[in-house]
Amino acid sequence: MPQQLATKTNGKIILTFDRLIYSNLLAEISPKALETPEEYDRLLAVAERLTFAK
Repeated sequence: MPQQLATKTNGKIILTFDRLIYSNLLAEISPKALETPEEYDRLLAVAERLTFAK
């Protein structure tokens, strides 16, 4: 799960990410057209994991 850090600088929030974790996430869910219900289910599970992570 990517660790998102928020840093406030000059009144603006800058989001930073761990590059290794982010690149692993991109490798897992590289953007492409979904062709099967299984692909949809897999990526939906990833989206839900990221959306509802605390």
